[in-house]
Amino acid sequence: MIALEALIGYFALLAVCFLILFCVVLYATTKPYPKVWRHKDENYFYNFHTGEREMFPSLSDDWSVHLSIIVPAYNEEERLLPMLDECIQYLERRKRFGFTYEIIVVSDGSTDGTVTAAQNYSRKYDTVRVLSLVKNRGKGGAIRLGLQSARGSVLLFADADGATKFSDIEKLEASLQQILGCDYTKEPEKVASSDAVSGYYVSEVLETLNVGLSF
Repeated sequence: MIALEALIGYFALLAVCFLILFCVVLYATTKPYPKVWRHKDENYFYNFHTGEREMFPSLSDDWSVHLSIIVPAYNEEERLLPMLDECIQYLERRKRFGFTYEIIVVSDGSTDGTVTAAQNYSRKYDTVRVLSLVKNRGKGGAIRLGLQSARGSVLLFADADGATKFSDIEKLEASLQQILGCDYTKEPEKVASSDAVSGYYVSEVLETLNVGLSF
């Protein structure tokens, strides 16, 4: 009986040691964010206004526009055009009041004319940049690479299907101002240096407003 209890105690101690070792190895080898592979060509975009291939900025760089809009698109040649028309028309009106923006269309390995369609807007507007991924990464991967290439004080992504009116951003901006306690259009430096808005609050705002845009 004593030998059996000793044996059980031995295996229990062994299990605890194994669990501790597993936790230590897991902690030492796990990174807080997964590393996203990025092809060297995905670091650049073609600037039709300068005629040169330029490097995308880094998310860690200082902000240089008020708002960056990330548009992930996979084979969205047809639906992308009316979405960009509505988006740019709205944002261009706000430029008259000193508002600055950029749109980054992320073609997620598209096999149709998505890249060409987006580049047609780049020719006309220097606020539109096209990030063409060499292979499909999925919507999450496309959004993340787009965010890493942005230079806005506030970053936002919008679907390419244009299911939501872009003017609904004003509702999000009002909620964001309540959360942060400041207006990013007037104090972009303060907002850019503040902590990211938690997904919990954003999801509540989106659910309440039923808006298809996300910060």
